[in-house]
Amino acid sequence: MNLPSPAARRGMVLITVQWLTLILVVFAVSLGVSGGLSARSTAHWDARGRAYFAAYSALEMQLAALEAETPGTPTLAPAADASATEPFVLDPNEEIVFLPPTLQDECAKIDLNTADRETLLRLPGFTEELADAVIAWRASSGQSGYSTEFDSQYQSQQPPYEAAHRPFQSVEELLLVQGMSAEMLYGTALRQERLSPAERARIDWPRGSNPPSDPTLIDLLTVGSIARNLASDGEPRIALGQQGQSRSAAGVADGRTSSGQPQSETDQRALADQLQRRLEARLSRQELTLVVRAVAGQETPRSFEQLWGQVGNNRRVMAVLADVLDLPGQDQGGAAGGGAREGGSPQGNPGGPSGGRSPGGGGPGGSPGGSPGEGRRGVSGLNRTTAATWPALFPSPVVLAQLPGGGGQPAPSPEPGVNDPSDSVQASVPSVAPLRGVVNLNTAPVELLAALSPVTPELAQAIVARRQSAPFASRGDLLEIEEVTPALFNALVNRVTVFSDRFQVFSVGMVQGRDIAVHLTAWVDRSSGRCVITHFRQDN
Repeated sequence: MNLPSPAARRGMVLITVQWLTLILVVFAVSLGVSGGLSARSTAHWDARGRAYFAAYSALEMQLAALEAETPGTPTLAPAADASATEPFVLDPNEEIVFLPPTLQDECAKIDLNTADRETLLRLPGFTEELADAVIAWRASSGQSGYSTEFDSQYQSQQPPYEAAHRPFQSVEELLLVQGMSAEMLYGTALRQERLSPAERARIDWPRGSNPPSDPTLIDLLTVGSIARNLASDGEPRIALGQQGQSRSAAGVADGRTSSGQPQSETDQRALADQLQRRLEARLSRQELTLVVRAVAGQETPRSFEQLWGQVGNNRRVMAVLADVLDLPGQDQGGAAGGGAREGGSPQGNPGGPSGGRSPGGGGPGGSPGGSPGEGRRGVSGLNRTTAATWPALFPSPVVLAQLPGGGGQPAPSPEPGVNDPSDSVQASVPSVAPLRGVVNLNTAPVELLAALSPVTPELAQAIVARRQSAPFASRGDLLEIEEVTPALFNALVNRVTVFSDRFQVFSVGMVQGRDIAVHLTAWVDRSSGRCVITHFRQDN
């Protein structure tokens, strides 16, 4: 047997060592690359987590400011110069900052669930067919405007669907309605150009660097405008003629009891005492006597137009009464049209037709997807109560447990149109049920004010001019505008407010040195007196 020579053996060993060295080098390089990628990925997600909580800090700061407002304080549009402040620095070493949050007043928009046909027709791009389709979409069987004439067109879509015949759950649900397009709703047909307000705030920082653009339908519409029924003194308004029945109950609108008898002397005396307490600092003794005689008598006035003549056509007295009174003949909470009661969802993305009977769903807001997050109300800044949420966003308790303040199942949102205990008010007892579908005189843009029937463009301009000189302190301040007649005031008084209790808050947290940002959107309800996050979404 011939053995390899020593030189051949040394060559084989050298080749083996070289291959092993090459393998080890490749392994070391790949391990280094993998470790570097993992380290960079960890650093990236760590920075995103820091940016997320920076954005959440901005959200909490805005909610604290909303809760700190004294009841009866008019809700005003944010001042332009107040938004030009520097970013808030959380950690100078890490360059973690958040921008001042952006606040959108939902009462500065038209509520799709309460707007009447004439108001819809005044919105940009709305035709008679589209207005009818919107009303048919939201109207259930037996309600005014209910129709199935558009269902054949919906059935021809891929996938087919039908009109929901329930209140709108999101503004973007309009995309399912016959005659509506993405370009009409957003002002652009390209999804990549549809930025959330938080994204626009980051791009346009500092704010005011770019001139504001004309509002589109997505900026003018909502499905969740809510305001507490408060007078300017911070107390609930006095509801006349509600004798132990729901607001919507019939048979008590004329100030009589449920048995059809006039109000008792005890009721009249209690009402007179309340009026005395609430109005003695605002009216002279003679005016107060006239008011008590007109309001607390046997026959309760059914409308402010009727009451106008009973107080001697005195605009100042009428302004005070409109501030503190609700009359039984007035439709509370916006125009007719089958609007949902408290508990409806804020605007959101419908997620597209699904072929089922009730298309919709998905997450609330401008774009689909996103990471939701919510928690229970607590002392710490990262725990906020959530009253309701969308099941599609929270598939299991495991997800909830991982969110800030997490744990626990979200409480279901009350079904629209269902009466709750807060609806029942006694005669001459302050009404506490929140109003829906009302428009804030202090924050609504002139385009939206002009869309309210029967407001004319000239009156809308007059309203804006009045609030620029001094904010509206109560809805009765409308009477300071000479163009407002008794009939016009009677038509508008319960469709407007100067307070708001439903908002959208947009916040941005950033790690500046790494160009990392997180955008959050929250829907906030303050109608209970405390801020409650009803929906919450991460936009990017």
